[in-house]
Amino acid sequence: GQANMSFFRILALHDELESETLKKHGFNAREFLEGVKPALEQVHEVQAQLENKLRIIAASPNEEDDKEEIEDDGMDVWRSHSSNDIKRLFRKKNGFEYVAKQDPDSYEARLINMLSTRSFKAFEISSKCNFVPNPPFQSHQIQVTNVALLSARGMVIDSVDTLSDEITTDEAQEKVADNEAKSPDVAAQVEVLYDFEETIVVPDLDEAEGMNENPEGSDGTKTKTMTQNAVAVGVFEAWLSGGDKPEEGLRWKLAQMRHPDEFPLINPHGTVSIQ
Repeated sequence: GQANMSFFRILALHDELESETLKKHGFNAREFLEGVKPALEQVHEVQAQLENKLRIIAASPNEEDDKEEIEDDGMDVWRSHSSNDIKRLFRKKNGFEYVAKQDPDSYEARLINMLSTRSFKAFEISSKCNFVPNPPFQSHQIQVTNVALLSARGMVIDSVDTLSDEITTDEAQEKVADNEAKSPDVAAQVEVLYDFEETIVVPDLDEAEGMNENPEGSDGTKTKTMTQNAVAVGVFEAWLSGGDKPEEGLRWKLAQMRHPDEFPLINPHGTVSIQ
């Protein structure tokens, strides 16, 4: 579908890519788009596996675990109306950040390195507060087919001290001098439009239990395959220079996934087929 004000969006993107800020710090749109497809596939895959893990946790009661105190994470009102199975997701041992620190090879640890801090926490809250206790899936595949650049912005971030006109102490003067001597902090935000196909094999709850006639079933139950085709926008952010962890170098992180609202003819929910 065609975007609203598409001609002006093209001009704006051209102007952004020609900006001195992005050019000076070596942003290469072609290289970015080559790397963004596998990056988006990894994010979708890890998020799906984490949501599947929540289903397994909710379906595995443990009296000792249920005695553990629930972590104070600001969602008490929602949890007070939840079943014990869902409350189990909010135990400290099941917190995404807690697991990521305990196990660097976990899905939680992989995801925390892919998403911005706010996006990581938002995904945990969303996946737990919107949890539906469906059976765990048996397999999951994701393929990003096409990607296109929507916007690319670069901005020099001045420190608070350098913006102050009233420096009254020697210590503050030295801090400003240090800030002026070092390279400026430069942030970038890039939006990409992409389409993907996601295939999930799940137990077929509509079928009676019995021997499986579908070879994809691994535990003797009947299965069905659900395929979704959809379009989304991924918003990536990074420090091109400086930042809070300059020793890590350039590291793009996904800050947001959203519907392509600028394309009114695209169905934001995509299409789903079941076999």
